[in-house]
Amino acid sequence: MKNKFIIACAGSGKTTKIVKDSLQSSDSILITTFTDENCDEIRRKFYKINGFIPANVEILPWFTFELRHLINPFLLPYINTDIKGINLVSYQSAPYTNQQSQNHYLDSNNRIYSDKIALLAYNTIIERKDKIINRLNRLFKKIYIDEFQDFAGYDLEIVKVLMQNRFTITLVGDPRQKTYTTHFSRKNKKYENDKEGFIRNECEKYCEVDSTTLNNSYRCPESIITYASKMFPSFAQSHSNSQFTEGDGLYFVLKQNISTFLQQEQETVQLRLNSKTCINNTFKVMTFGKSKGSTYENVLIYPTKKIKQAFLLNDFKYIDSPLTLCKCYVALTRAKHKVGIVIENNDLSQLHNPHITVWDSH
Repeated sequence: MKNKFIIACAGSGKTTKIVKDSLQSSDSILITTFTDENCDEIRRKFYKINGFIPANVEILPWFTFELRHLINPFLLPYINTDIKGINLVSYQSAPYTNQQSQNHYLDSNNRIYSDKIALLAYNTIIERKDKIINRLNRLFKKIYIDEFQDFAGYDLEIVKVLMQNRFTITLVGDPRQKTYTTHFSRKNKKYENDKEGFIRNECEKYCEVDSTTLNNSYRCPESIITYASKMFPSFAQSHSNSQFTEGDGLYFVLKQNISTFLQQEQETVQLRLNSKTCINNTFKVMTFGKSKGSTYENVLIYPTKKIKQAFLLNDFKYIDSPLTLCKCYVALTRAKHKVGIVIENNDLSQLHNPHITVWDSH
């Protein structure tokens, strides 16, 4: 089968694979991903490996692809103006407008609402399918979609339509690292946290799931990646391809030892769920979600109450939000050597986790 969804564990080198596969092909290639940051990461990888981006490769954010190649060339009759840009919204826009009216999609400045891009793109590809597919086929023979776990709603329907045509499509992503979403549509809601289920149930004729090619981490030590794998037991157990260093692993760090840990464990980055959590202002800090895609020597995690309970009792059922569980997986899998998890002295009486020891400064 020509189309694949490759499930990639943290640190498995998925960007490297996309770049190296692209460099081995003379076909016209589109590489697209959800965010500008991910596109920049792919460009940097091309420069690092090859020195330049070949002329046969185009790298675009997904929204830009939808506007440039699906919506704008074949505007539907109810869009009677040029689209002037994107209005990024974090809510359901224009809820009481007719779906076949311009006001449903564009604001007063003729910018398209970000949560309506996929719907308009899907409506356009259904109405103008032959023209769009023929145009795309002249432009691209292969399409790589990175960070597929972040796709939702009508974006999934667009991917399904593309897979039924002449392109070779490779989807790459880690459902355990779903920290964003493309929009807030109720379409395909049941697959919000189950992209593998979407492929197996809705696209089985067009796409196969590959859970082995990128299942080893080149970043994390074995003790860290195998423990992180326990957070999602339905996925294949991941393992490490990294060089083990004495002392690598998971540790509880008592609150009074935070400064010592940050000083002794070089290049440690502090990670927290959100900016409400107090940290040591002297050292670098990131939120769990923002750290996705990054690699650090060591990390120190400031857990919320539920996350701390999950670590202390070795039971991830205490983390009852799927989004928080994914962000926690991201935080656990950023370090090349040590992961510290902050606890207090009175937490020691609850400690029941054989996989994590208490860090000793001596």
